[in-house]
Amino acid sequence: MLILDSHRGNWRAGNDGMDNFIYPLQWALNSHIAGIADSLRPSTRLYNGRFGPNQYVNNSPSTVGGPKFWLSMVSMFVGPFFVLTLIGVVYHEATFVAAERESSMSELMSSQEVTIVPRILSTMLSFSALYLPGMIFSSFILAQVLFANISDGLMVVLTILAGLSFVSFSHFLGSFFNKANLAGLYTSTLVFALSLTTLAATMKYYEPIEMITAMGLLFPPFLWATLVGFP
Repeated sequence: MLILDSHRGNWRAGNDGMDNFIYPLQWALNSHIAGIADSLRPSTRLYNGRFGPNQYVNNSPSTVGGPKFWLSMVSMFVGPFFVLTLIGVVYHEATFVAAERESSMSELMSSQEVTIVPRILSTMLSFSALYLPGMIFSSFILAQVLFANISDGLMVVLTILAGLSFVSFSHFLGSFFNKANLAGLYTSTLVFALSLTTLAATMKYYEPIEMITAMGLLFPPFLWATLVGFP
């Protein structure tokens, strides 16, 4: 009865019965059976953001330079600058796609009956494989140095998904240019400018969820900046 009544605790602060009774009891039994009773009990939550135990109660230090101050800066105006971690693939791929059009390589492949779908897929897959190690490395740096309360696996998955979306988005933008030297510059500038539009939502007391959802589905830079600055 004590365990059942404990479910009525403050679940918003992470003090419900699952965290205080059921999970520790389950871990004690499983660790004893497996012979790892001396190991530390794992965390019950992978993410410490809006869906974490501190979404309503924040006990982190509030001094300047502390974790709370840093995360508040990220949620307000630093988030868009994390797009620079993936801006390299945007510049490189947009320049490559425009160079094919400028050198008439795309027309040559079309005359040889090479359809457009294999060309697009091969370009996107090659750039994804080329920049995948950098995505994984940058995700570990973000998780270990800047966002220590976030699971490393979660940050790796989110960074890879963001990188893949940047690859497809930069290929789409690069297809509008015929000059390679202009494609990389203009595309990179546009991507960074789209990430800066998240500042309009952070300046308001109430964030319009509908606008954020629509912009995030249409523009990967906006989605990545919003995801990094997610409180």
